[in-house]
Amino acid sequence: MAQGAAAAELEGVKLPDSVRVAEGGAELRLNGAGVRTRFLFRVYVGALYLTKKTTAADVVINDTGAKRIALHMLRELSADQFVSALEEGLKNNHGADELAKLDPRIRQLRAVFDAVRTAKAGDVIDIDFLPGAGTPSPSTAASRA
Repeated sequence: MAQGAAAAELEGVKLPDSVRVAEGGAELRLNGAGVRTRFLFRVYVGALYLTKKTTAADVVINDTGAKRIALHMLRELSADQFVSALEEGLKNNHGADELAKLDPRIRQLRAVFDAVRTAKAGDVIDIDFLPGAGTPSPSTAASRA
């Protein structure tokens, strides 16, 4: 994964301006980032990388190009804690019918994180979407300084 110069810094995490998905794959640009908190604890810095920057959510959702969500862990989190928080967020933003449609994907994501077991502070979890391949298993890399 090639990384460019830091474009932003949140909670001491330097986010590169660009990343490259897959060997020889698309170069993606930092579109935005934020800090996920839960019960007043800062959990991770999340960054979204796209082929083209946009502020329109529907453009991001409907974009069929490569994408990356990079989760820079600020504290240790078990797979169950991580997926429970994700499910809570989905429930807060989707109706019952929409959740039912997402259930197979949520179960698949839970299985992936169950295999990871625990993400530690300093770990980075990259979740890529690749055209023609979908979303392969997230990769986890330790980036402790």
